[in-house]
Amino acid sequence: MENLMELADSRSLGGYIAAVLADEAVDADTRLPRRGVYTPLEHRRALLPDTTVVRGARGVGKTVWFRSLQVETLRSSAASEYRLPALRDPLVAVGYGNLLEPDLYPSAADLLEMTDVASPSEIWSAVVLKVLGSPVMASLTSWTSRARAVHNDPRVVPREYARLDREMESEERTALVLFDALDRMSASRPVTDRLVRGLLQVALDLRVGTRNIRAKVFARPDLLDSARFTDASKLDANRVDLTWSSTSLFGLFFTTLGNGGGSDAADFRAQTGAWRQGLDGRWRSDVLSADQSAQAHLFTKIAGPYMGSSIKRGRTYQWLPSHLADGRGMVSPRSFLTALRQAAERTSTLRGGHEYAIHRDELKEGVRFASQGRVTEIEEDLPWVPLLVRPLEGLQVPLAQSDVFDRWRTQDVLGRLEHMQEPRISAELSEVRVGPRDVLDEHAVLEQLADVGVVTYRYDGRVDLPDVYRLAFGLGRKGGIPRVAVN
Repeated sequence: MENLMELADSRSLGGYIAAVLADEAVDADTRLPRRGVYTPLEHRRALLPDTTVVRGARGVGKTVWFRSLQVETLRSSAASEYRLPALRDPLVAVGYGNLLEPDLYPSAADLLEMTDVASPSEIWSAVVLKVLGSPVMASLTSWTSRARAVHNDPRVVPREYARLDREMESEERTALVLFDALDRMSASRPVTDRLVRGLLQVALDLRVGTRNIRAKVFARPDLLDSARFTDASKLDANRVDLTWSSTSLFGLFFTTLGNGGGSDAADFRAQTGAWRQGLDGRWRSDVLSADQSAQAHLFTKIAGPYMGSSIKRGRTYQWLPSHLADGRGMVSPRSFLTALRQAAERTSTLRGGHEYAIHRDELKEGVRFASQGRVTEIEEDLPWVPLLVRPLEGLQVPLAQSDVFDRWRTQDVLGRLEHMQEPRISAELSEVRVGPRDVLDEHAVLEQLADVGVVTYRYDGRVDLPDVYRLAFGLGRKGGIPRVAVN
């Protein structure tokens, strides 16, 4: 790793980092990353066909893997990197997702109609049979008629599952049915819970009743927690949480730089050790993906060793992920790359003579910027969260629970929350989001904020907010990064 020292003399590195990360920014709901999919070690089990439930918060990669498994080149690359031969040639079908594909799987409007004629488990059984090409569904032209056919004849499902299973057995293949975007199934939380519960029941039935047909369900933790059923514990052994360690986050960062294209990417690879090219054409460094000491050494050359003049303010390598973690210790890779992009861009434009590609103070600005992005995401994904947290603006954490409840009562927050949760049919059923439970119980609502990682509790019961939310929501912390200024 001797060549790492050469990066200290690279004045263009900051601009390159900013440009590559800006170009890499993606919306996983619509398209995949431009430079292929990174394969963190922690995600290997999530791709096993026998892993039924893949659980993760917003932005950790559920939809990226959901979409990648549908693309043969990306699936084969993952099979090679993870040494998963079972991923090389499965029959992949989609049972539900975020795109409007009514010919492939039912829309939210279709699901609403189907609940009038069949139970949730019957609905999803009909979906599985249709997407796997069951002849029983061939002559039926609507999702409602398919659900009704399953409801009217209970023998259809076990008979067709057995036939499809034998077919897969003869072809020596696995049929893998993917489900994502479960929060978009209905505008009603109770209806969503019932649909998710029925889906998990069908996934379990396939898991224990067939050898070669598997469902893979990508879901947020809160949806899974509220959709438990009698035998749900049987799925726990086949559940994986999508997480990102600091090592994987920095591995993603360095791998992205190594695949930026052009001479800059080639120079970066040449100066940072051994790289190899995978089946998908993506360059990978095994050392920079897994060796913490090598990562820390390289990041020191990029951003300096400390967040201040000495170690008292923390090392840059540890500081960044710790200040982007939510209340459960999870860091979104999107937030991580966003913070680095902003820090590099500001350093390149405002601190052109600085000795490092990223100035330590601009790392703090990067965290502020990432905080704003994270809050924007949660406004879109869980609109009830801002309703609860914005009334706390201007307070300093940690704060007593009574202070939280006083602000909520003064602004009738729980009343507004109850109104938000009134049953309704959205004009845009594909864009609905699930809300909280127990909307009139202050303590239960606060607990739900903790469940989604927005707040944490101190040992004495006081409420805290991690920086990734605190900054953009406008709360202060003594000695911490100053909150984002509110215009």
